[in-house]
This record gives sequence, C-alpha cells and structure tokens, in this order.
Amino acid sequence: MSQWSEEYRVNVAVLDEQHKMLFHLLDDLENCLKGNNTEDIAFIIGELHAYALYHFAAEERLLARFNFAGLDAHRAEHREFEAKVFEFRSRSIHPDPGLPLQMKDFLEQWIASHIKKTDKEYSEFFNSYGIF
Repeated sequence: MSQWSEEYRVNVAVLDEQHKMLFHLLDDLENCLKGNNTEDIAFIIGELHAYALYHFAAEERLLARFNFAGLDAHRAEHREFEAKVFEFRSRSIHPDPGLPLQMKDFLEQWIASHIKKTDKEYSEFFNSYGIF
C-alpha cells in the first residue's frame, strides 16, 4: 500500500509533493520491517514523524492563510495523529516485536485515509484561488 498514486492527488503541487514524500517514507519503513533491523525501523519512524509534523505545519499555514472553513477540524485530525504516534513511540521503549508492524499499519491507514477524505476537501477551495 505504500505507493503514492493519482487517487491521492489534491491538485496543489506543493502538498502533493509532500504527500509523495510521506508515501516514500512509508515504503522505506516497509523495507526496513522486512530486514527486521530495529535501529533502522526506529530511525525511519522518527523521520516519518518529523516529516509529518513539517507537512502538517505547511498545510495548516496554507489553510489559515486562505481562511479555510474546515481548518479547526483539519488541525484536530493532525493532533490526533501526533498523539497516536507519540503513544507508539512511548510504547517502543519496551520491547514488543509486534509494535513496528502495528505502527506501520496505523501510519499507512491514517495517511491514506486522511489524504483521500480530509485533504481532498481543500482541493477545489485552493484551486478556486488559483493555487494548483
């Protein structure tokens, strides 16, 4: 599932590029899981988390700049994601061989669902301002 495809396009180039990067990092995580190297897995999860925070900030700034009506709900979804990732990372202190796969499954599902549902809500909005 870790592959970006046209179904995830939101028609805002900068955000589409950031979404592609999230999928690239998910693919890296999937490859690390196959090798079962816990240090690499932890590093990629950290990278994915940091990039998601960067993306959320960029997306929220753009939404705020144009007074997008759904900004508060959008922010709330981002904060829920951040809390869940923090919970996973806190749990990773205690060895649990199933945790990395649970994290990957959550990240894949959440990112794909969020883009296809919540992020798609702003496509026409931004496009109406000439932002593509």
